[in-house]
Amino acid sequence: MPARRFFTAVFITCVADISHAQPHTMPAQIGQASFAALSEVIEILENNPHTNWKTANIDALRTHLNDMNLVMTKAAATTHRYQDHVTFEITGQADVIPSVQQMTMAHAQVLTHETEWTVIAKPTADGAILTLKSNDTVAIEKIAAMGFLVSWHMVRIIRLITSISQQDTTRIDA
Repeated sequence: MPARRFFTAVFITCVADISHAQPHTMPAQIGQASFAALSEVIEILENNPHTNWKTANIDALRTHLNDMNLVMTKAAATTHRYQDHVTFEITGQADVIPSVQQMTMAHAQVLTHETEWTVIAKPTADGAILTLKSNDTVAIEKIAAMGFLVSWHMVRIIRLITSISQQDTTRIDA
């Protein structure tokens, strides 16, 4: 039996077995992390009566998650910490460079609007450079300690949690 058929048969059997299980025995994530994240977002959107399906773009979220995965697993980030700013040099191989540049530029825009930091992002031949400036020394310490990936996602997570707690509607931003 080819590997693909074997996997499909095992997956279908497992799902069938799970569907008869008690709710508390259901796995929180099934399969690959991006698939699990997409499934969770779709469930949140389906459960929200205010979801505008004309503007929902799950393919864009999938692309974003793929870029995040490449940056997280294949890019290298060097941190340079100074008194009033932190600079990250993010580099990667040829297959990773477009994802590094896309993620850095996109999240620089988010950080500019969501924080009081001065944010400077520039694409380079082998990736991108991101500089985050603040007069708050504690913020600089946190940025440096969390590193490139965590710094910009921390802001997104805080924004998402805040929007959910302050509104009746659910907001998911890709």
